[in-house]
Amino acid sequence: MYVGAKYSARRDARQEMDFHCPYCKHACRVWVAARGRGAGTAPFFLDGDSAAARASERAEVDVRDNLLETLSLATCPKCWRRSASAHAWNIVKSAVAAVALAACGFVSGWAADLPMALAVGGAATLGLGVFTALQHKRLTVERRLAFPPSDRPRVSLPAAALPTPVPAAARGVAERDPFRSPPGAKPIEAIQVARPAAASPVVAPPADAEPVDGPKLLK
Repeated sequence: MYVGAKYSARRDARQEMDFHCPYCKHACRVWVAARGRGAGTAPFFLDGDSAAARASERAEVDVRDNLLETLSLATCPKCWRRSASAHAWNIVKSAVAAVALAACGFVSGWAADLPMALAVGGAATLGLGVFTALQHKRLTVERRLAFPPSDRPRVSLPAAALPTPVPAAARGVAERDPFRSPPGAKPIEAIQVARPAAASPVVAPPADAEPVDGPKLLK
């Protein structure tokens, strides 16, 4: 049982820092926001002022480290690349902390004579939760950064600033109707192909047929 006082401090900082891209060498100033926390204890309620001062100093150190870490995880606004080493190191730190706390949870559960399945499940849940919480800081780093606007902002120009189009006649170019052929085009020639006359389908009468002189009356 602890007898004494515990002091905690929190510091929020928003500082303008220099950003340098390790790939495209782009350099600019960026606003970085971070939060730091610190704690101090005073056993048996002795020397409380020193404990509060230690908590404040630790919060200052923590917020300064978070500012530098956030800046190292930033994505370059020019080439859209980020430091692979900084992100890998952040993942490794989160994994080590998660494994360590999961091991502590497993040992505590095993010492308390909990079933093996329950101890392993609790340790795995604890480690996964810690890893997810630590990675949330890396995945949301862009929310704590404010890069300056681009040198060439995407704005529309007023109509007076746009160049006035010059008519084709003033440029010495004849206007062209898109629905008509150009004046220098060759006329379309109609090609006629002569076809041979087809034979008459008249059938010659038989040799023994009587000649027909005219209409006959039916009796």
